[in-house]
Amino acid sequence: MSRQTPTLGLAKSARARANAILADIERRKRELARAFYDLGSGLRELHDKKLYGSLGYASCDEMLAEREVMSPAQARKLIEVVRRFDRAMAERLGAEKAYALARYVTRTKQDDDVAELVLEGFPLGGRRKPIDHVTVREITHATQLAVLKQRGQHGESERARQTAEGTARRVQAKLRRQQMHLRAEEVLD
Repeated sequence: MSRQTPTLGLAKSARARANAILADIERRKRELARAFYDLGSGLRELHDKKLYGSLGYASCDEMLAEREVMSPAQARKLIEVVRRFDRAMAERLGAEKAYALARYVTRTKQDDDVAELVLEGFPLGGRRKPIDHVTVREITHATQLAVLKQRGQHGESERARQTAEGTARRVQAKLRRQQMHLRAEEVLD
């Protein structure tokens, strides 16, 4: 009996610690959601006002790299989010989804407004899907398809055609190898 009591005490202690860690993670996730917008605002000011020059750098990218702040690509994403969204909307979406939406609007040239996409839903499959139910992957895929369509290509059919051609080439190569193998056996016989 005495062996079970310490085990129960350890289990309760571990459970309490796990719950405390999870609560801390949730709190920090909320802080992170707020912090990315502040980071973007600061980066935008450094970039737009060319404040990096006052520190002796020729470009914002050079400053970011030399000071190991973050990658220039990540900085551009955060700056784009700040340019396109107000704080509340950006925090609601999160950095990645907000950037994916901004990129969609920029690359598709369909005169979409990011606020409209958030309020009215994102166009997927001929319908509008609530933005909270749209994934970053879906937005990225829709962007790729729209860009292909603008170029006169058809995304899904083009991809299917390329896959079919690749498969056909592999099958033809395999058949040629088998034919050579059969001919070699005939010569040996």
